[in-house]
Amino acid sequence: DIVRREMLNVKDQVGNLSISLIEQLLEFGNQQEQFVILEGILKKSVYGPMIRKQIQYFSQVVTVYYQLSLNETVRRHCTKQVTDFTPNDLTRWYQRDDSLRIEGEMIFDESVSLMMAEKQILTKINKY
Repeated sequence: DIVRREMLNVKDQVGNLSISLIEQLLEFGNQQEQFVILEGILKKSVYGPMIRKQIQYFSQVVTVYYQLSLNETVRRHCTKQVTDFTPNDLTRWYQRDDSLRIEGEMIFDESVSLMMAEKQILTKINKY
């Protein structure tokens, strides 16, 4: 949301300017750095095609998706000290099961603690 909301101030819809900027940032990162992290709430319908395209250019990819209920999403949101949107906003935006469904995608539900997720992700990264 830093790129879309804060830098470009565009709506989260197909064809928005942030898609091409994120794509350029990924390409730059892939050329310049050993590790590139794309993090955010990225709707499959909006960002999926770009993400799938970019995955082809990376030699190793770890994709992670949190499959959380609306209640858990709202609960986690309410633990943040500073937010610029409300639980009602989350309810309007919530999309259940929006994973990319790509091979090897790690899907965590609300039963997976942060420590468990970290361990599983690091284990997968260390296999590379």
